[in-house]
Amino acid sequence: MRSPLLLGAAAGFVLVVQASLKDLQRAVRERLLSEAGTSELVYTRVDFSHCAATIQTRTLKSSGSREVRLTTTFQLAAITVVSGKDLPQLILKGEGPGSAFRQIEQAIDSGKIRERVSAADTLAFQFQRNATARQVGEGFTQISKLCKDDDPLHK
Repeated sequence: MRSPLLLGAAAGFVLVVQASLKDLQRAVRERLLSEAGTSELVYTRVDFSHCAATIQTRTLKSSGSREVRLTTTFQLAAITVVSGKDLPQLILKGEGPGSAFRQIEQAIDSGKIRERVSAADTLAFQFQRNATARQVGEGFTQISKLCKDDDPLHK
């Protein structure tokens, strides 16, 4: 199944090609790993398994502080992209009842690991540029649409 993929835009020129689910996922993965995060938070893993995603972040460890890894899993057919209040932020929101995002937080301090499992209704991404937030948002929107079309529970 193919969907249009926005590859770039400049001065009124937009390049759009037909893209498969894997192409869209690859584009989102590359943008998240290279351009998402802050000076204290980096994206270390972005995996897609057909219409499911696993995204892992970690805080940068400095002397005397602990490292925190957060692994979030979710179904791509069960999300909606909403704009962040302050661009360049992108927010994914779960559709339907219950929490869409399952999270495992690992706090690593002095060689000890403490885990905590939780759920969230939204997932936010911070980018350096507005254009990247828009492109990743469009990518997630297209991926979600393809997954909904492929999932009999969302028809």
